[in-house]
Amino acid sequence: MDIHKPKPWHGLREFLKEYLIIVVGVLTALGGEQAVEASHWSRQTGEARHALGREFSIDIAYLDSNASQNDCMRVRLDQLEQWARGGPRPAGETLRPILFYLQTSTRNVINSGQITSHFPLGEQVRNAQLASILDNQIGIIVDERKTWMTISALASQPVPDEVERRSLRQAVGEARALLIRDENNAAIIRRALTPLAIKGELPLALAAGKPGAFCRAMGMEPPSSSSTGPAQRR
Repeated sequence: MDIHKPKPWHGLREFLKEYLIIVVGVLTALGGEQAVEASHWSRQTGEARHALGREFSIDIAYLDSNASQNDCMRVRLDQLEQWARGGPRPAGETLRPILFYLQTSTRNVINSGQITSHFPLGEQVRNAQLASILDNQIGIIVDERKTWMTISALASQPVPDEVERRSLRQAVGEARALLIRDENNAAIIRRALTPLAIKGELPLALAAGKPGAFCRAMGMEPPSSSSTGPAQRR
């Protein structure tokens, strides 16, 4: 940065003139640097919002895919409880539902740098609240997957003994409670993310329709992931 070198001055007027030139030059340079920095962070926060919008769109698609199996899960849990209480063995193989975790990669990248501090305060608070409910949903899905692993293992026993039947009834009860929590929290997340989501290509696992395998193994046809209607028996 070139700074105007003052000339030898004679009298107060010349001194003030040179002083003013220097001050204006410094302020102009600083203002230019601030404008460049503001433009940089405006671009960075804009790109971050777009990336978050894409991630939110994928999260909604995953929530819808998980929810498309809810009715099938309820039917299977009812069948398994009846079997655990001495009823007939459910027909078909007891597969585990395909439950997708919500995405965190974009959030983690944004939070690891300085971008977050350049969002307006209200947006920072909103993003923190969203992160809380998204992380809560991820925890629910983790527990659901663990519980269904237990259910699948117990249901694979040809003739379960009384201890295994009791364990199966307990696991079924846990799966039902988790399903209720999942549905309630997912409804909150959808309402919060929908205005912010930016649609794009679906993940390959969703595009291939893999989550429908759980319902089809029971002779049921799952609704499309965008549908809220119940699964249909074939």
